[in-house]
Amino acid sequence: RLKISRLECMTFAQLALSIEQMRNQRIEKLELEWNRNDKRSCEDMNVLGKLLPPITLRHLELQGYYNSISFPAWMMSISQHLPNLVEIRMWGLPKCNSLPPFGQLRSLRELLIERMESITKIEEGFYGGAGAFPQLWKFELRCMECLEVWNTMYSDKEHSVQVVMSPNLQRLTLYDCPKLKLKPCPPSAKQWEIVNCDNVLALWDEGTQTCASSYTGLRDVTVRNSNV
Repeated sequence: RLKISRLECMTFAQLALSIEQMRNQRIEKLELEWNRNDKRSCEDMNVLGKLLPPITLRHLELQGYYNSISFPAWMMSISQHLPNLVEIRMWGLPKCNSLPPFGQLRSLRELLIERMESITKIEEGFYGGAGAFPQLWKFELRCMECLEVWNTMYSDKEHSVQVVMSPNLQRLTLYDCPKLKLKPCPPSAKQWEIVNCDNVLALWDEGTQTCASSYTGLRDVTVRNSNV
């Protein structure tokens, strides 16, 4: 396990040392953290671009005040570089306005996205193509106050069909996403937790009519802090 904090202050010499640490060890868990500081030694995306973890990585956490609007090349083709990832946790990152194609990670089981205030839509780029999220078991969206739309279906161009994400999703948590709408229908999940997400609940009936198959395996629904 390796945690690197205060990345906003990192010099090139420190960056080189961190890269050497990662490459010389079979790291399974990596945590990268930026603190609030307007004085950057290097552009955040350039720093992250150099910190490509080894292929052994299974758990990745990015947190704090990452000030770039996008991610480096290795994250945008993450399934090629980190095929063994089983968990990703991202929170903060206030300027990022889109997400990497996490759907192509064949072993990913848990995904948390929290407090990314510049994300207003989750669209097809999140899935990355056919067969998205084959093993995803738990998905959490927390404190995404600006998130307006989550497109829960993507195009399978090979078979010319629209597919609902993640056939194995067990637990879905939507927490403090007051503007969020699920289109065209909710994803299939056995357990739901919905907290302060009234738009999700308001469209529940409409989604039921559009994609009845989304509810065939439904077992538990927990709703809190709702006016609907």
